[in-house]
Amino acid sequence: MSASGVVTVPAVVSPWTQTALVSILGLSLLAGVMATRCTFVHRWATTWAIPVGAAILLGITLPSIVLTMDVLLRGQFIDPAPAVGEASALYIVGVVTGGVVVSFGGRYAGDHLGCSTFDISRIDTGGEVTTLIQSAGVAIALTLPTELADVDGYPPVAVERKRTIAGRTPLFPRHLSRSDLEKRLRTRLEEDFDLGRVTVAVDDDGSIDAFAVGGRRAGLSPTTPPSMEAVAVVTDCTPAVSTGDPIELWAGADDGVRLVSTGIVHAADTDVVTVVLESGVASMIDDDTATYRLTTAADTSTDVHELIGLTRVAADRVVKRTVEPGAAIDGEFVTWVSDTVLLIERDGECLPFPDGRETITAGDTVHTFVPAAERRGASSVIGSGRDP
Repeated sequence: MSASGVVTVPAVVSPWTQTALVSILGLSLLAGVMATRCTFVHRWATTWAIPVGAAILLGITLPSIVLTMDVLLRGQFIDPAPAVGEASALYIVGVVTGGVVVSFGGRYAGDHLGCSTFDISRIDTGGEVTTLIQSAGVAIALTLPTELADVDGYPPVAVERKRTIAGRTPLFPRHLSRSDLEKRLRTRLEEDFDLGRVTVAVDDDGSIDAFAVGGRRAGLSPTTPPSMEAVAVVTDCTPAVSTGDPIELWAGADDGVRLVSTGIVHAADTDVVTVVLESGVASMIDDDTATYRLTTAADTSTDVHELIGLTRVAADRVVKRTVEPGAAIDGEFVTWVSDTVLLIERDGECLPFPDGRETITAGDTVHTFVPAAERRGASSVIGSGRDP
C-alpha cells in the first residue's frame, strides 16, 4: 500500500501476453477475411463450394507470411521473446489455431454470401437430401458398372483409373431424354477423368446397358495418330473431298504419272489439301513439284482398287476409246482384237470381260489393256486412245 493509501495490485497478464493475444486475434481475423474472399470468388467462378481444406489453407496463408516476415526482418515475433523458445512456440500455435477456426467460419460466410449474391442454390449431394431429391423425381442416379470394357481403336485406360470410375453413381436431372442423358454422362466422364472416348447405352428404366472407356490418343492431333504425318500439297484439281476421305496422291513423271502415296484427307482449302500419310512417306513429297493430282480411293482396300493402282504405275496402260463408224474394229469380234478387251460400255450398260464372240459396234466405248511393247511400236488396233 502506498503512502496515499492506494493499494497497488500487480498485473495478472504481462504486457508480452497482451501483445501476443492481440496479435493472435488480428492474424486470425486476417485469415478469416482471406478465406471468406477466396470462397466467395470460387463460388462465383465455378458455382461449386470450395473444399474445406482448401479454404483453411488459403486462409492461413497470409498469417504465415506475416510471421515469416517478422522473423526475417526483426529476428523475433514479439519483443523480448526470442524466435526459438517456448513463448514463441505457444504464439505460433495460437496463430495457427485461431486462423484455422476463423477460416472455417469464413468459408461458411463466403459461401453463403456468394450464393446470395449470385442466386446459386446449394444442394447437398449426399445423405438424406439426395434420397429426398430422388424420391421427389428431381434427379436420377446412374450406377456405373464395376467392370469397364475397352473401346476399340483407343488406347486402354489404366487399371487404377478404371477402379476410380467403376461403381460411381452420378446424378442427373430426370427430365433429360435418353440421348441427352447419354451425352451428358459421356461429356462428364471424359472431362473429369481425361478420357478419350466413352461409349454408353442407357435403357428406358435408367439402367446402363453397355459401357466402355478408351484413353486419349497420342499424335499431332486427335485425327492424326502416332506413326502418321500431315503434309500440305497443291493440287491441280481438288475433287469434292472432306476430312477423313481416303485419297491417292499422284505426281507427274517423264513416262506419265506416278503414285506417290495413299493417305487420308485432313483438311481442304481451294487447291491446297492437307493429307495424312504414313511416317516417312512425307519425305517423298517433292517441294519442286508444282502440283499434284488427287483422286479419291475406295473406303476400304479391295482387289479391284489395288489392281487399278498397280496398272497405273506399270509401263503397260489401259486405253479407253469410243468406236467410230467405219473404224478398224467396227463389227469385229472381241477375240479378233489384238489387245485385251477389259470392258465395253454400251447404251449405259457395262460388259466386263466380254465373251470372245461379242461384236464390237460403232458407239461402243472400249477399254483395252495395251502392253508397253505394243504402245511403243504403235501396233495397237485400238489406236491412240487416252488413259482412263
